[in-house]
Amino acid sequence: VNHFELDNLTIEEQEEELYSSKKTLEKITKEEIDTFAYPSGRYNLDTIKLLEKYRYNYALAVNPYKVDTRINYEIPRVGIYSKSILKLIAKLMVY
Repeated sequence: VNHFELDNLTIEEQEEELYSSKKTLEKITKEEIDTFAYPSGRYNLDTIKLLEKYRYNYALAVNPYKVDTRINYEIPRVGIYSKSILKLIAKLMVY
């Protein structure tokens, strides 16, 4: 909802973020939302427990912390934080 770094929130605040974002997206898309990307790649074990509670099947982490044995909640992803699209394009051209 607010794109907060979840590991800085209380479990109650995390729960509100996860629940509200899921319900909002499901209302918009008319589809079940079962995948989550951690804002800024930040999360903790409480986050994973809440994802399971709200029936998310997968979660993507920029740098997985490996805080849980359920690897479907710590799938590696690429973080893109460039403030400029030109910087992003330049980075991609190097690879």
